[in-house]
Amino acid sequence: MDDNIKINGKDYKIADLTNQQKYLLELITEQGIKKAESQKALDVATASLIVFENNLKTLLEQADSETEEKAETVEK
Repeated sequence: MDDNIKINGKDYKIADLTNQQKYLLELITEQGIKKAESQKALDVATASLIVFENNLKTLLEQADSETEEKAETVEK
């Protein structure tokens, strides 16, 4: 941790904070990390979802195309 923090435009020395203030600062830091990790997981899940949806669309289009080709062959 840095020796100082800035809150509302004012610098505070961490060494001068009370134990409760240091504890809250620690919680804030931990929650910031959790938020970043959660956002990362959401980004990965979103990207995976897009890939899976695109794969399904491609397979469905291929199946439709094959069905149309078979129907055209039968008609001839």
